[in-house]
Amino acid sequence: MYLIQLVLSRHAQNHEQNSWLCVQGNARTETRTANSRTLKHSPVLSALLAFALILFTNAAVAKDPTLVVVDTGYIDVHTGPGRGYPVFHALEKGETIELLKQRTDWVKVKTKRGKKGWVHVRDINKTIGANGEQVTFSTPGFEQFKNRRFELGFSAGTFEGSDSIDAYVGWRWTKNISVEAHATQIVGDFSDSQMFTANIVLTPFPDWRITPFVTLGTGTIDISPDTTLVSTEDRTNDVLQSGIGFYGYVGRRFVARFQYNNNKLITDRNENEEIDEWRLGITAFF
Repeated sequence: MYLIQLVLSRHAQNHEQNSWLCVQGNARTETRTANSRTLKHSPVLSALLAFALILFTNAAVAKDPTLVVVDTGYIDVHTGPGRGYPVFHALEKGETIELLKQRTDWVKVKTKRGKKGWVHVRDINKTIGANGEQVTFSTPGFEQFKNRRFELGFSAGTFEGSDSIDAYVGWRWTKNISVEAHATQIVGDFSDSQMFTANIVLTPFPDWRITPFVTLGTGTIDISPDTTLVSTEDRTNDVLQSGIGFYGYVGRRFVARFQYNNNKLITDRNENEEIDEWRLGITAFF
């Protein structure tokens, strides 16, 4: 969430910047401080960010109860998902436990007596499943990234000099082709905007740890000028988007994502507007 806080904090500081919005009849020499602007509420963007926070911190082990039997002398159970949490219980050999959910390298378990705690994945591999075979419980890694089906991420960046935050969901159709839906909030000195796009992403080298991609998409942008500065009505434009970027595998279930987009706004004037956009963010895969 640090990236989001960084972007939002910038609007609490006094600064001057040019707006990308072309406003007829308004002198571009007029500037204003950003602390008089507030970030407009976007229900779609807020929902995506909240959903991302939930998925980034929790992952279910299984929809149905998973029972395993301890097959070693004892296993320490911690009060939380980390070695810094105290040990409050020890599982004995032959004891049956239920696997509830996973958080990074730790699995929440429940004993027959109802005690709940956290066990390291390495110790879960010292148990036996219902089929009598040893449990192999792996943590998310690069192989899971290569075989991912879904993505959920957010990023921060600039949109022709204005601050922007973006949230997206993606579905991997084939090894080289994905589809994504993006919601972007843009905050400038002279206007606030919301952009929604649907994109196709082509990944020519999906097995690389640093994976380049190209993207093509279309959507709409809703532009709301500041009526205290100019007497201009809100407008909606269609957007054609093309971009390039790359993923960088970070670890576990996360990748960093850097992207450049060229956005062409289709207007009713003689010339369309072209907007450069840069993004840097984090993505979780499933």
